[in-house]
Amino acid sequence: MSEFLRPPAGAARLEGNVRLPEHLPSTHTGDATPPGSPAKAPGSPKSGGLTSHFKSPNAMLNELLVSSVVNATAGPTTASAKAPLSLQTTTVNFRNFVQKSGPIFYVQDGVESIIRWEDPIKTVFCGCCWVVLCLHPMLLLLLPNVIIITILLVTHQKRYPPQPIAASLNERPTKVSDKPMNDGPPSQGSIDYLQNLQNIQGMMGRISDLTDAGRQAVPYLDWSNERLTMVILQVAILSGIGMASIMYYVPWKYVALVGGIAALALSHPLSISLLGRSAPLMQTRSKHILAKLQQIMEDDALNDEHLEALDIRDIELFENERLDETGQWSPHALTLRDPKPWATQASIAAGLSHDTQAATAPSDAELSPPKGYRWVEGEQWRIDKYSNWAIASDLDDDGWHYSTDFRPTENASDAIKAHSTRQRRWIRRAFHYAG
Repeated sequence: MSEFLRPPAGAARLEGNVRLPEHLPSTHTGDATPPGSPAKAPGSPKSGGLTSHFKSPNAMLNELLVSSVVNATAGPTTASAKAPLSLQTTTVNFRNFVQKSGPIFYVQDGVESIIRWEDPIKTVFCGCCWVVLCLHPMLLLLLPNVIIITILLVTHQKRYPPQPIAASLNERPTKVSDKPMNDGPPSQGSIDYLQNLQNIQGMMGRISDLTDAGRQAVPYLDWSNERLTMVILQVAILSGIGMASIMYYVPWKYVALVGGIAALALSHPLSISLLGRSAPLMQTRSKHILAKLQQIMEDDALNDEHLEALDIRDIELFENERLDETGQWSPHALTLRDPKPWATQASIAAGLSHDTQAATAPSDAELSPPKGYRWVEGEQWRIDKYSNWAIASDLDDDGWHYSTDFRPTENASDAIKAHSTRQRRWIRRAFHYAG
């Protein structure tokens, strides 16, 4: 060891056997044991020399993992990870979005132009491509290549615009700049900026319309009408089982082929014109179908007592309103010759007078079913939106029928010219009982 360890020049050698104090730690590191560690067995090997100061890679990795787990803290939640609300940040982000959203609407306009047959040749070409893709779905793997090739061809045409033949023969080709074609986002107030802003305005309107259309389905899904929601749940389960049993036998590529071609055919201007003419007939048939479905669901909810009844009928009640001087519909604007705000068909035909302040719906105590009948348990008054009880015009979305008078009008065109009254039909079922 003397040839490896040399004492400093000014060090003095200790005389005799000097004994270290017991309370001082030993300088021998080979047998050192960390606090809290189990003592070494007497027969365990000792690591001596300089190798005791180095740890194996596995030991270092274990210590690193343990320390990471101990010191780990819970990550930020989704809400706390978001940037705080700032008017300045919102303004900057909205301006950047308006400037850089041009490619989104460029693709949207291209798809809409194909669907609307603005360029028939392009639409027919896309239809043929759709047929080929449906018959050979593996060609979809080439779609990224086609997109890149299309972009390169478009940029090549912009960098090397076509020149007339005479000019190309007599003149030398002009040198084209090799700088990237990056014009940057449009500035505020430019035509492109305003066009993007107009497209964003239309997009927000469409999203709002889709949201309103989706909200119309909420009453059927939130169990506010338990019977109807239960029927929807049963239909969803049964249809899911049926689809799972046949989906492996359906030629989906032919279904997609027919669906795509049908969508292009129905979006043709001629098809749109024909559909517009047949819309009233289709609306009438759809009302009949919806009325039949509603009748089936109501009959399915009847109990044994109702099914054993000799007769089940709809009791009707009409809600009446008239335009007031401010142009608002109100039951208080009814005249003395008008029926009551809530009246039966018999009182409407007779033109009975009434108290114009009675504008609330009658309760079960005020309006009882005919003699020998009882109300069907669990059912309340509901608006009749599907049956064709109106004479002069169709019903609106809320079931209102508009006319010039509450009594039937012989000439329907006169009723359509000036609508000053409206009414809608409420129905409730009652069953005949033996007693």
